[in-house]
Amino acid sequence: MIFFVRHAELEKPFSDYEKVGLDTLDALATARIDPRINKKVALKKVKELKMDHLGKIPFKTIYHSSSTRARETAEMLASELSVPDVRPLECLDEITFSPKKLISKQQFEEQGMGILRESVFNQISEGKNIESNKKIRQRLTELKKLCDNSQDDNILFVTHGFYMRLIQIFFKDSMVKFSVANQQQAINYNNLMGFSLDKRSK
Repeated sequence: MIFFVRHAELEKPFSDYEKVGLDTLDALATARIDPRINKKVALKKVKELKMDHLGKIPFKTIYHSSSTRARETAEMLASELSVPDVRPLECLDEITFSPKKLISKQQFEEQGMGILRESVFNQISEGKNIESNKKIRQRLTELKKLCDNSQDDNILFVTHGFYMRLIQIFFKDSMVKFSVANQQQAINYNNLMGFSLDKRSK
C-alpha cells in the first residue's frame, strides 16, 4: 500500500493559517520561513495513528519533503513505528505559489483561507501558477515511478496540503488536468491525516 500523510501541526504562531496574516502565509508558501512542528501535539496524534492502523503496517522507509515540518513529522513517525529509514524527496515539496500575488490583505481578512484556496485552484487550472503545471506533472510522474519501481510492499510519504490534492487527482483519478472542479472535489486533509492506495493497482 502507498500512504500519503500531511505533515503535523506547526508550532505557534504558525498553527492557524487563518490568524497568521497574508504576509506570513506568503513567506510560508514561498519557503522564506520554515517553521517546526508542535511536537507535543504531533506526538499525541502519531501515537493515536500507531494504535489505530499505521502501527500494524510494516514500513521500511518513510519519504518526506524538504521542509522542516515534513522532516520532523517523518522522523517522529519513524521513531514511533520503528521504521529504519527516513529519506528526503524533493518531488514531495509543496507547490510553490505566492498568496500576496493572488489576493489582497483585505480579501484575506474578510474571506480567509477559502478565497486563497479558490485563487490557487484557478491559477493552477489556468496554468498561471508560479510553479508551472508541467513542473508539477514532472514531480508527480517522478513520484509514481518511485512507487512503481519500489520493492517495498508499503511506502509512507509525508507531504503538504495543496500538493495532496494534486496527488489525489493524479494517482486516484488518473488525471493530469487540474481543473478547478477536480481540485475542489479532492479532500483537504488536516494535519497528520491522509489517504492510501493499493500499490498493485498503480
